Amino acid sequence: MEQNQYSESILIYAPFSFAGIFTPNNLLKKGFSVQLLTHRGEVNAGFLPYFNGADTQLRVFEIDECCTDDIFKSEDLFNVQKILLLKGIQSKDWIFNTSFDEGSLLRIIACENKFLQYAEVNAIPVINSTAFYCSSVNFEEIIIHILSFFKEDTRRLMVNSLDLIIHLPDYFNADKLFIGDQHHIVIDQNSMTSVRELIRCTFEPMGLEIQFSGKGVHERGVIVDFDDDTLAQFGLHSSKIRLGNTVVKMNDFANSSIETYLNLQAKDHDDSVSKDYIVDYIKNKILNKSVI
Repeated sequence: MEQNQYSESILIYAPFSFAGIFTPNNLLKKGFSVQLLTHRGEVNAGFLPYFNGADTQLRVFEIDECCTDDIFKSEDLFNVQKILLLKGIQSKDWIFNTSFDEGSLLRIIACENKFLQYAEVNAIPVINSTAFYCSSVNFEEIIIHILSFFKEDTRRLMVNSLDLIIHLPDYFNADKLFIGDQHHIVIDQNSMTSVRELIRCTFEPMGLEIQFSGKGVHERGVIVDFDDDTLAQFGLHSSKIRLGNTVVKMNDFANSSIETYLNLQAKDHDDSVSKDYIVDYIKNKILNKSVI
């Protein structure tokens, strides 16, 4: 595509570079020029090869985590027609641990709010993805933590969010993403799952079936069936595996901003479409003895 054929410029804010690895190349192929902003230190040698073959209509900028107002004074940087906000998961602690570094996440939330304010003042359409990108390393850490329920003495798996939507790293296909007329981000539903479905599908190959009930902080996962033979196969014999036992429960959050941010629900998301992929992924990991 010739350079003068680029009709629109899109600014992408992706605080963690893995959240923006595929998207710029995909948008370049669709005729957009792209400016990618990521936090300082996130751009590394493993990140740049994904842009091999992309032309000069891509520029990558590293910005401070605090996202100072100075970056919004750059006319060259912000000469854009759309702003795309991509979320990413820094670690499994965001999902399971209330004592993670809240400061880092609060700064990301503040950055996103600044971009939203800038867009509103300048009448720039915003595409705000509610699903969280996850690196392959982080995804495996999440799976290992879920499976640790079977090995540790804790009675329940405690979570910060069950509604949080995760992009499955080994499945994600950037060619599924496009910008629609209503400025919506459209991604193949098979590429994402909620934490709720991820837990349910991770327990299933271990011989444990759970159902979720309740709303908000009162939602919990309860054992409705289990297979003794499958559990015995993995040497799992525990008094906490009983019909009716609550095995998944929500953490109490002191910070309402973080609670709201982590519990964003992707619109029109259907958990069922990703189930087969997740179960196969877990079975493969178990077979290779890499997670339990």
